[in-house]
Amino acid sequence: MATIRDIDGVMRLVWHLRITPTAEDVQWGVHAGAKDVIDYGDVFTAMDTLFSDLDTNDMLGDCTLTKVEIQTWQTGPGYVGFHNVSSDLRNVASTTTADQPPQICLAVGYRCGLVGALAYRIQSRRNRCYVGPLSQSNDDTGGGRMSDTRRDTMSGRFTDLDNTLKSITPDTGWEDIEGLAVTSPTNGVAMLATDVVIGRGYDTMRSRRQKVNEDVNVFALP
Repeated sequence: MATIRDIDGVMRLVWHLRITPTAEDVQWGVHAGAKDVIDYGDVFTAMDTLFSDLDTNDMLGDCTLTKVEIQTWQTGPGYVGFHNVSSDLRNVASTTTADQPPQICLAVGYRCGLVGALAYRIQSRRNRCYVGPLSQSNDDTGGGRMSDTRRDTMSGRFTDLDNTLKSITPDTGWEDIEGLAVTSPTNGVAMLATDVVIGRGYDTMRSRRQKVNEDVNVFALP
């Protein structure tokens, strides 16, 4: 047992969403310590709760949760990487007010601050996911970025997810990485996530706006 261990078996939890205005399918995901297959139902419940809590706090834009998925890092068959091992379909619509543009998102980072992790480059000690679409109600009074209250709410929801995952019995050998995990495929390791790191500045995912009608017009110069 160790807070830094081989990456084989680590989980990636993926939320699949459809953005309502553009009918685009998008996703975000986080890494977590391995769980036994018999407990995957509890993991899905934790994932449902995160979506529900973000929606209840009016943080999400107009979208529908279509699927929750568990992937695990495997050396095969076919390739080395995350393989889909279990998924459940959903049809849960958000109850947003006004939407940000679909490409607007918030980068939610999580990192390993353990002394032992300092042997790896800083890029290898942190992961992030891009949460979105987002509601306009997240803006601070001046606009342009997320309010500090909403930023703290977002961190609270991911802290709750970490705590819930820690309450689910870990798979053998993962007793020290029960919640969120940082992965470094380059180094072949998974590490205990010790912090959630969230700023107030929005990020963009251009791939999340591919179906937006730009309504282009041409204006002749005089």
